[in-house]
Amino acid sequence: MPVKLSVVVPFFNMEDYLAECLASIANQSMRDLEVIMVDDGSADNGAVIAKDFAARDARFVLVQQDNQGLGPARNTGVRHATGDYLAFADSDDVLPPRAYELLVGSLERTGSDFACGNVLRLDGGRTGQSGLHRGMRAAIRTHVTAEPRLLRDRTAWNKVFRRSFWDTHGFRFPAGWYEDSPVTIPAHILATSVDVLAEPVYHWRRRDDSISSGRADAANLRQRIMVMSAVRDGLPAGLRTAFDEVLLDIDVKILLQSLPAVPAEDRQELLGLCAALVDAMDPHLVAGRTAGDRLSLSLLHAPEQLLEVLHDRWVDGGFKAVRRNSRWYVDYPFLDCVYDITGEVKPVAKVDWAEWDGGVLRIEGHARFAGLPGAQRARLWLRPSRRLGRLGRFIRVGVPAGWDGDTFTATIDPARLRWLPGEWKLCVKVSAAGLTRKHPVGSLVEEMPGEWTAAGLRVRLVGGPGRFLLLTSRASAGSAVCRSVIEEDLLCAGFDPYLDREALRTSRQWLTGSAAPARSVNRQNSVRR
Repeated sequence: MPVKLSVVVPFFNMEDYLAECLASIANQSMRDLEVIMVDDGSADNGAVIAKDFAARDARFVLVQQDNQGLGPARNTGVRHATGDYLAFADSDDVLPPRAYELLVGSLERTGSDFACGNVLRLDGGRTGQSGLHRGMRAAIRTHVTAEPRLLRDRTAWNKVFRRSFWDTHGFRFPAGWYEDSPVTIPAHILATSVDVLAEPVYHWRRRDDSISSGRADAANLRQRIMVMSAVRDGLPAGLRTAFDEVLLDIDVKILLQSLPAVPAEDRQELLGLCAALVDAMDPHLVAGRTAGDRLSLSLLHAPEQLLEVLHDRWVDGGFKAVRRNSRWYVDYPFLDCVYDITGEVKPVAKVDWAEWDGGVLRIEGHARFAGLPGAQRARLWLRPSRRLGRLGRFIRVGVPAGWDGDTFTATIDPARLRWLPGEWKLCVKVSAAGLTRKHPVGSLVEEMPGEWTAAGLRVRLVGGPGRFLLLTSRASAGSAVCRSVIEEDLLCAGFDPYLDREALRTSRQWLTGSAAPARSVNRQNSVRR
């Protein structure tokens, strides 16, 4: 019996994530679907997991084949699909419960050829906006010629296609890596109309061993540039400039960031491919980039000089610079042009070591303007990741820090955060020779210390390239905190509990488990500006 939607899920050695992915599809609010699970020659227990789903839910069908890669596995799934609509999901990702209801529902109302939605990155237990899909504004019956920003929307798994549209144009995924763009970009062009949903319909897992993360692998980078060049060649002339912006923002930038770590024997070929791609672009497009981008792109035909610049920019965190009349300029002896980078200078700030010690968090790290000469100063503090109305304007928890050159030591008392749940971000302000910049602190700690729990508060640390977070939550619903201690902490943060009695009452109720946290504080104490 025909179904409305077919979901193709290829998998290869993904036993750690497959069950969660399949469960998220099984729990979709849209029930009229089938799931074609394609085992692409897995050597782990993925097939066992898939067979268990097929045994428990008749909507799940398992197809097995020898390993051929993601693209051919998807094509196999399409051949077995019987639905009026077609969707794809990667086996390490998950979907929110109403994803397919929203996408298919939009197509049912509008008659468009396919629908696409916003995407969140899944990192551990947290989700955040996908940079590739940022700016997915809602639109119905639109087209890439009217919305060139859709050229960034080149992933297959945040979409539902009308099967008749798919078959009419004979779409097939190629073998190898980066198989999405050769299908999704032509689909955008060939579609009569497309629906765009601002709601997140897909959670894209961040994995260090994924294809998109293999940035220092020469074969990975080579195929990325070759695929994007081929896709570009197939575009109508009117869309090439918009697509070139995407290439410069994403693919060319990734290659340049990765080049210092690429084996020396592979660099020349990669630079040749990249230079040919950039040389074909409108020169005015390159001229409109930042000074740092223009400098890097101008050296594509000078490998040794480019490598020195890229190492300074992406490894050390900044160009060699010189100050002239309160402005900062790139300073390399081989440059003929002057590049003013004053507005682009950012500090490099990382935590190198962290541990819990007697109820406080001790950290060591470094913060500096890379490439700038002379003495530098820095100040650390914690701030909430989201503002909470009037209450949020006053929340600043100082972090006393020792400073020695470009390294710092600091002690953070988590008890100061106990009256407000959520994320606290470590930030730094660095000053040097007329420049002052604020910046979030990242982390180089390979393994974070475990959770800290005391006095009804649970604190977990999360680190990454651009963040060092303290995630606070109530340890138990019955935790009670002395009123005087709460008021003392609020006053130390610059908050007047006698002017904002409702906010104080709400925070005290949350601590004792008698009220929902934070959101009511925002409603009761918002201030019009």
